[in-house]
Amino acid sequence: MKNDKVDFIMNGIMALIFSIVASSGIMMLFSRPGPHPRDLFEFLRHPIMPPFKMLLKIHVWFGLILTIFVITHAIRHWKWITAMIALINEDCKKQSEAVPADTTPPSPPPENLSE
Repeated sequence: MKNDKVDFIMNGIMALIFSIVASSGIMMLFSRPGPHPRDLFEFLRHPIMPPFKMLLKIHVWFGLILTIFVITHAIRHWKWITAMIALINEDCKKQSEAVPADTTPPSPPPENLSE
């Protein structure tokens, strides 16, 4: 049960950090400094949007923290990951053995042209 609790807490933290990274990235679209010739979102800019540099720092730091959590999560579940890859490879191998490679589909019967 201890591992389940740790996984539950890690998943919650990763979801929260992902939300922060995603929302800061979306806000960065709308708060880019200065006019840009290809700025499709200029009409959506709002004067109370946080400054771009602050959003960039939030985005980068929380992105790094999320990366650390994802790597830790993958390490904690490495046995499960390798077991699933082996299971998928085994299923693919069984399917490829079940269908012989040299068989050709039967040709359709000729139509009766006498009618």
